[in-house]
Amino acid sequence: MSSATHVGFFRGVAAYPSFSMDRYAECLRDALLSGGCDGLEIEDVLLPVRFPRGDGRLAHYWHRYPRYLAAARKTRFALNHVLDHSYGHLLYALDPNRTVATCHDIFPLKHWKGEIDGLGRRRVPPFTVLLSLRGLHRARQVITPSAATKRDLVRHLGLDEAAIHVIPYGLQQEFRRFTPDERETLLDDLPLGGPDARHLLAIDTGGPYKNQRATIEILARTIDSTGLDVRLVRAGAALGKDERITAAHLGVADKVIELGNVDRAAMPALYNRCDVLVFPSFYEGFGWPPLEAMGCGLPVVSSRWDSLVEVVGTALPSEDATDYDALASHVVHFLNDPGEAMAASRRALERAKTFTWHKAAVATAAVYRAVLE
Repeated sequence: MSSATHVGFFRGVAAYPSFSMDRYAECLRDALLSGGCDGLEIEDVLLPVRFPRGDGRLAHYWHRYPRYLAAARKTRFALNHVLDHSYGHLLYALDPNRTVATCHDIFPLKHWKGEIDGLGRRRVPPFTVLLSLRGLHRARQVITPSAATKRDLVRHLGLDEAAIHVIPYGLQQEFRRFTPDERETLLDDLPLGGPDARHLLAIDTGGPYKNQRATIEILARTIDSTGLDVRLVRAGAALGKDERITAAHLGVADKVIELGNVDRAAMPALYNRCDVLVFPSFYEGFGWPPLEAMGCGLPVVSSRWDSLVEVVGTALPSEDATDYDALASHVVHFLNDPGEAMAASRRALERAKTFTWHKAAVATAAVYRAVLE
C-alpha cells in the first residue's frame, strides 16, 4: 500500500452511539495502525450534533440521513470505509470506486421476510434499513464477519459474491482465563448466591432474536436434572413480561439474577465467575459473547444458527434454538462432570485463539489494496 494512504472511517452520529459498531471501529482501527499495515492514516468520521439532538425519531432521521449525506459529500479521502451497514446510504454520497463497506447482519430484512425460525414475520417493511442495505450495491468491496451473512447478502440483495470478503472479528486481550487466585477473589467481588451456587450466564441486548424463553427453560430443566443450586445470571436487557411469567410458572423466578448493563471492563470477570454461557439465539450476524466466553475458558452452549456454529466450531455443543431438552442436557453434562467441563474449557481457549484482530487487520488491509490498486 502506498505511503500515507488517508482512510476515512465512516462511523455513526455521535449523539446516537452503537456500542457494537463503535467497538468494531475502534478495534479494527487500532489493529490496522499497530499490526504492521504500514502507510495508513485513519480519520474517524463521527458526525457531531451541534445543536440539541431532540428525543424524537424525526431528529434522529434528520441527522442520520440528510445531514450525514450532505457531510459525506464534502469529505475527501483516498479510501472510504463505511463501518456499519445501517449507514450504507452514505454510499450514495461517496465515490463508490474508492469505498469499502462492512455489513454485520441483515436481521430486520430476514425478520420481515419471515425467515427466522421462532419469530413471527415483521409486518411493516424496514424502509430505512432497505435504503441503507441497497447502498451496499455501490461499494467496491464489502466485508462481513461470517459466511452466513455473506450468503444472505448474495441471496437477498444480489451482491456479487466475489466482492464480499468474510473477515471475522477478533478477540480483545482482556478476555482471558483468570488465574486460580484471581478466580478466588471473584467469589467476594461478584456475590451471585450461596457458596455452592452454580451459574448459567445469559448476555442479552434486548432484541427479539435473543430467545429469552430458552434461557428460562434451560434453567428449569437443569435444576430438575441436577438438584443443584443453579442461578441464571443475566447481563443486559431484563426478562420481558412473558418470560417472567414463564419463570414463575416453572418455579425458577427466584433463581434469576438480573445484573442489568454490565460495564465493559467487568465482563471478563463475569465470564470467569460463571460455569456455562447459554446463548440460544434465533439469529446472529456473528456472536461476540460466545467468542468472549471462549476467550475466558467458559464452556458455551449455543443455538445452531449458522454464524454461531462458525464461531464455536466443533469445540462446543450447539442445538436447535427451541430444543430446550437438548440444550439443557449439555449444560447438565458440564455441571455434573468437572472433567468434561475442564476439557470444554481447554477446547474453548484453543478455539478462541484463532480469532485475532491482527488477522482481521491484515485481511482488511488486503481489501483496501485491492480497491486502491
